[in-house]
Amino acid sequence: GIDPMEAQVNKVSAEKGVLFAIAAGNSGPGRGTVASPGSADAALTVGAVDDDDLIADFSGVGPRTGDGAVKPDITAPGVAITAAAAAGTGGQSPP
Repeated sequence: GIDPMEAQVNKVSAEKGVLFAIAAGNSGPGRGTVASPGSADAALTVGAVDDDDLIADFSGVGPRTGDGAVKPDITAPGVAITAAAAAGTGGQSPP
């Protein structure tokens, strides 16, 4: 079934024409581990890959539980990346 977060993503996307880019979650690497709300039909679900372009060991992967739909929709670097962090959030410095 669809949970309340998935329902909201689908509803707002349809009503307002909004595209939601949502992480696949951190419950991988087992099959069917894409987390809500990333499992919503209207979500552009993003999985994480490492520097060898392999699915990260933590990234949620498909197929989607229930109907076997393909999720995540795309992947992006998610392991050992350099990114901005807000002050006081515990971001790590590069080695």
